[in-house]
This record gives sequence, structure tokens and C-alpha cells, in this order.
Amino acid sequence: MQPSPKISVIIPVYNVEQYIDKCINSIINQTLPDIEIIVIDDRGNDGSMRIAQNYANQYSNIKIIRHDKNSGLSAARNTGIANAAAPFIMFCDSDDWYAPDMCEKMLNAIENNNADLAICGIEMHYEADKKMKKSDDRYYKICFSGLQPADPKIFVKTSVSPCNKIYRTDIIRKNNITFPVGLNYEDEYFCNAYYFYINTIYFIKDKLYNYRRRAGSILNQTFACVPGKSINIIKIAILLNDTLKKSNKWDDYKYFIYGKFFSFVDYALRYEKTDAGKQNIYDLAIKFIRDENWLPSDFPERSPRNFIFLCTRELQGRSKSHLKGIIKCSENVWQKKLMFLNIVIWQTIYESHRHNNYLFGFIHIYPDLWLFIPCILISFIPLRGLRRHICGKICK
Repeated sequence: MQPSPKISVIIPVYNVEQYIDKCINSIINQTLPDIEIIVIDDRGNDGSMRIAQNYANQYSNIKIIRHDKNSGLSAARNTGIANAAAPFIMFCDSDDWYAPDMCEKMLNAIENNNADLAICGIEMHYEADKKMKKSDDRYYKICFSGLQPADPKIFVKTSVSPCNKIYRTDIIRKNNITFPVGLNYEDEYFCNAYYFYINTIYFIKDKLYNYRRRAGSILNQTFACVPGKSINIIKIAILLNDTLKKSNKWDDYKYFIYGKFFSFVDYALRYEKTDAGKQNIYDLAIKFIRDENWLPSDFPERSPRNFIFLCTRELQGRSKSHLKGIIKCSENVWQKKLMFLNIVIWQTIYESHRHNNYLFGFIHIYPDLWLFIPCILISFIPLRGLRRHICGKICK
């Protein structure tokens, strides 16, 4: 009789013929024997599934589930979650692989410490995008060790890769945490949503997950500036906001959501290259802020600047600025200017909120080279003073 698995490892497969053998082989040969391997056939058109089927014919702990049509990475992972039999879940992308003792170390970490989540280091392997090594080293760095409380200060310093983590199946299912289908940046949602429902995390410094950066991968395409795609990250922030409300932890995590939203807007604008795409980003961002009734006064006085600086619109005849803003202003103001050292630095255009007596403005900054120093000086004014200075000047 086959023993009950301790971990279900989910592997979505789509056109990875040259990589899938190494991936599955690394999990079959784990030092922990009681592993269920769930391979999701997402209907590629190469020989990937032939290789996977050969393994399934030899090993009884490999389960193959086939989609009727190509449905994407999120749907494939969700299928794996729905069919997992073990009390713990791990993910492995089909072009990556595990260190031989990864499952054993991850299981020991989460079980022996009664943690809700365990996270290990990632070893990067570059077939493409080696220029990203410095940022990868910083992003995937394990900044903590041992058992830690679930805290937003820890979350923001932890990558959202789902593949270097082990999850409790009951937490995922009880709270209906799934990957959002049809959206890029699905990892941002899944990992952060899971954080909302846990109390402890165990960190392992060892680099147990091997991550292959290659041309044609989903992550590679994410950074390819495909028109209209970057807005998805704002949709992810909105989903996280809705999920946090359901978790009854709004007061504990609201500043985490504020930070995610504003940083995602900035990210979306940087990677969107079309004017139409940027317009869609602005429209979605301001609609969400209005619907949620967010105000600058809601944020703590020592907030990072991106709580005040939201987004810019391109000023006709001038290039885009890097300083961005959303501020509260009195009614009936359409266009005003902010002076600094007798120079026009900010020019604002406001859109009225019909149901409240305030306006949200997208701030434009003249980015001429000779204004660089005054712009930098403004950016270092303390937040509280900056808010008073802006509102005082513009509301006159």
C-alpha cells in the first residue's frame, strides 16, 4: 500500500521539452521519499508530456492531469492545488529544479517549528538576462533566519516567488487562496494573500531551489514591455486589497496595501510604453482610489514618499517627469502652479470627485535639466511639511 504523501509538488508543463527531464528527475530523487508529484499538462505542442508520461509509467507517485486546452500558468497551478493529497504543497516550474534535500529540509522547517510557511534561498542560473544578476541577488536574498512572526516589515523584504516556499494545504483551501487566472504577476497575489492568513514564517538561508532564467520564459516576457500588460499589476493590487478586507486584518496590514498599490502604479507606468496604456493605468488607479475613498491624510506622517507621489501625466510639449503626486485640494480648482525659488516646478490638473468635497490631482513637474536641483530639493522636504506647503500654495 502506497504511504500517504507528506508533500504535493505541483509542476505546470507547457513547451519545456529540453528542461522537463531535469526538473522531474530532481524531485524523484529527493532524500524525502513520501512525495506526490502532480504534473499539469497545459496543452503545449512539443514533446514535454511524452517525457513526463514516461516517468509516470515508472513511478506510482507521479500523477498527470491534463487540461482540455491551454489555460496558462495560474490555472495549471490551481488545478494542482485542487488535486493535492498531501498536507503541504510546494511548486516547481518545469524549467527549474530542486536541490536533492530541498523537500526534506523544507518539511522539517515547517513541521518542527510549527510554522505556517517556510522559505529557502534561490540559486540563479542564467541562459538569458545575465544583466539582471545584481537585482536578482538583491531581490531573492534571504534577509532573515529561523522562525519569524508574520509581519509586513518582513513581507516587503521577501520575494514573492512561490517556488522557494512550502505551504500548508489547509490554509490555502480554507481561505480559497488561488492564482488569479488571466493576469500577469500572479505570484504577487498568491504569496501576499497567503501572508494575510498566517502567523509565523521559518527562513532557511540555504539555496535549495534552482531557478533558470531563459529567453522565452514567462518572467522574461513579463519584463518585455508588452503593450497593455503592465496594468495587470494594478489589478493584482486591487485583488489584494479586497482579500485583505475579507481577512479582518485591515488595521494591521493597511499600510502594506497602500505601499503595494502606489509602488505597483509606479511600476506599471515605467513598463508601459504606449500613451493609451498609460491612460488606462491612470484611469484605473484614480477610480480605485476614489472608490476606496483614500486620502493623503489617511497615511502615517512618516510614510515613504510614494504615498504622496502617485502618478504623472505627460505635459504637452515636454518630457515625462520622475516626481509624481496625488494631493488633496479645495473644490473648483482646475489648474494651479507651485513656485520654488521663483521657478514654476509643479503644474497641476485636477479631476473632481463628485461625491466628496475634495479633488485628486495628477502633478506634472517641469523636468528641464536646469530644474533638476530644485526638484531634488523638494523631494527631500519632510512629508508633513511638504503636504502643508503644497496644499497651502495650491489652494490659494
